[in-house]
Amino acid sequence: MHIAIEGMDGVGKTSQAKVLAKRIGGEFIAKSFHEMHDTSGIYDSFVTIDKYTGGDVPGIYGIRQNYFFNKLEKKNVVTDRFYISNYWSRANDLSVEYFKCISMAWGEPDLMIILYADSETLFRRIYSRNNHDKDLVKPKISEMAYRFMFEFVGQMNFKVLVIDNSSITFDETSDVIFYAYQYGMEKCAEKYTSICKILQPTKDAIETESGKFICYKNELIKCIYNSETVKVPNGITCIRERAFRNCTGKIRIEIPESVTEISAFAFEEADITEYIVDPDNDRFSSYYGVLYDKSIDTLIKVPNLKKNLVLAQVKKIENCAFAGCGRIKRISVPHTVEKVGYAAFSYCKKLQEIIFNGNNIIFLAPGCFVGSNSIDNIKLDSMQYKTFQGCIIDKDNNVFFCIQSQIKNKLTINSGIYIYPYAYYEKINVKELNVKTVKIGAFAFEKCKIVNLLLDEVVNDIGERSFGQVRLKKVVIPENMKIENSWRNSFEEKTAVFVSQSNHEFFINGKNWMNKIIWYPFAAKKRDLSCGNACVDFILKEKRGSRNDKELIWIFELVNYLEDEVGINTKVFYYKSNLMNDYKNKVNYDCIEMKRLDDCIGRHNCFIEKEMDLLVIKELKKQVSDIILCVRSDVLFNDEEFRGNHHYVVLDEIKENSVVLVSPGKEAFYKVIFPVDYFMSLIKDNGQWIIGVG
Repeated sequence: MHIAIEGMDGVGKTSQAKVLAKRIGGEFIAKSFHEMHDTSGIYDSFVTIDKYTGGDVPGIYGIRQNYFFNKLEKKNVVTDRFYISNYWSRANDLSVEYFKCISMAWGEPDLMIILYADSETLFRRIYSRNNHDKDLVKPKISEMAYRFMFEFVGQMNFKVLVIDNSSITFDETSDVIFYAYQYGMEKCAEKYTSICKILQPTKDAIETESGKFICYKNELIKCIYNSETVKVPNGITCIRERAFRNCTGKIRIEIPESVTEISAFAFEEADITEYIVDPDNDRFSSYYGVLYDKSIDTLIKVPNLKKNLVLAQVKKIENCAFAGCGRIKRISVPHTVEKVGYAAFSYCKKLQEIIFNGNNIIFLAPGCFVGSNSIDNIKLDSMQYKTFQGCIIDKDNNVFFCIQSQIKNKLTINSGIYIYPYAYYEKINVKELNVKTVKIGAFAFEKCKIVNLLLDEVVNDIGERSFGQVRLKKVVIPENMKIENSWRNSFEEKTAVFVSQSNHEFFINGKNWMNKIIWYPFAAKKRDLSCGNACVDFILKEKRGSRNDKELIWIFELVNYLEDEVGINTKVFYYKSNLMNDYKNKVNYDCIEMKRLDDCIGRHNCFIEKEMDLLVIKELKKQVSDIILCVRSDVLFNDEEFRGNHHYVVLDEIKENSVVLVSPGKEAFYKVIFPVDYFMSLIKDNGQWIIGVG
């Protein structure tokens, strides 16, 4: 499901989109339209609409692939801005016809929400977050902007929920949006009548012997069929996204002469056996049940129930042309084909082989094979592309698509200067991946199985979610590597990013990295000390000028050493500790560890049972010189193999959005920056052992 949150600056759309994505287990996407100036068809150019942009006018040339492919995979996606907000911001450059065109190609959100607030509220909110914000001028024109948006909704025949959050809190707004997600616009508007309203065009219904057709004027939005042959009524000019979603029987679609536009997702989830087009239609035609343009230069859509194909000699295969064709095992592409569109051969579950006859292929859209994981052979050899060592590469040796899965301990990729989007999607299972390529495209390694990633210093561009849904333990970034702030969405939140001391400031000061775990060395560790010894040694050496040479493992050993031999007072807090429960219940009471714990408690009496939340830890930080934490090793190192083990660290600093820890390593002390909301999971299930020192 795709939910788009629209509205003016200051209304809270970005924050609300993030909250909703987290609440529904979906993916948040910021600014879904990608500004592209490249019309060459190379690299990250997604779709070019020269007809509406003039071909050389800088502007929006497409929608990011992340939305497009998540849509095909039926995920929950929440976008901050989509058609409506982008029309308002680009109304002088881009027409309504432009947006109608790309909505046919890329589909519409399932739920569109416009957040509205009056100009005074918008100004107050922007001012409170930054009184020098350049967006402070926006509230002055907000009423005009919203008028533009509402008019655009009518021109596009969209159905939209408007939520006025001028007088309700952020959390209340979140609840309204979530209710709309759960129960739909109508029920949301009924429940929240004072703040919600629905904008939608008038629905018309046409009933024929084929079934019932729900329309917005002459645009078909839903078909309720009652016959194996569905004849779209003449007079309908546009078949919109999801129009045939509920047609799950084996049906044939007859398209009349009046239809001039068909969404790429019009027949999504429908069971189609063939398309029949009226010979008098000026835009479309059919040949052996397959849908083509009128001149039969472009293959538009293959029925998803087709098993045996007879294809015309076309020049282009359109976006999603074979998407979801679950019965086809082999495709022989005509020698005349020059271009292949986005997701053209996607999610064909049984597809094993694609033969590109001839050598005329000049453009393959990134991701055109995504999700068709049974493919084990692609025959392709043209001036632009060829198959080489289990991959499709372009003329510059850039990796376009990995055909054969790579299962190894170590893998190095250094082909060309570019790895295309989705090139290795789900295709790699390695313990260590070393990338020596200048540019990594968006989603290039999504859903791969990679333990550790080593990036070479030549890498200078990593695309959005290049390693999405990859449970990396760590990413190692070399000292001389150029760092781009745009990488913030390249890795999952729990991935540990190891950087050198010289470039750590970029990460700790970059607000876009606050949701990542950052490791960087800051002091050499010359002796092989256990973590308990090392933490005490760090506190003594770095802050008091003395050293610790003793082996300290247990909490009570640390306390005894600090209290008796160094003369520093301590406070020990514990909660839900198995060790303390055994001590109190005299379980294994005769073992040496219990006797030492008993001796420590008897002499120092500094053990306090108390659940420690972040506020309590912050207050303790003000009262003592240092804090030693016993943390979960599996969380700290992002490694399930350490489950049940613990590791001592020193709490260095608590910031607004992050917590800084000092962790001993084998060769150095590391500072580790954890997001605040993730920090408490570090001290869970280890009895929350916390030592306040001094």
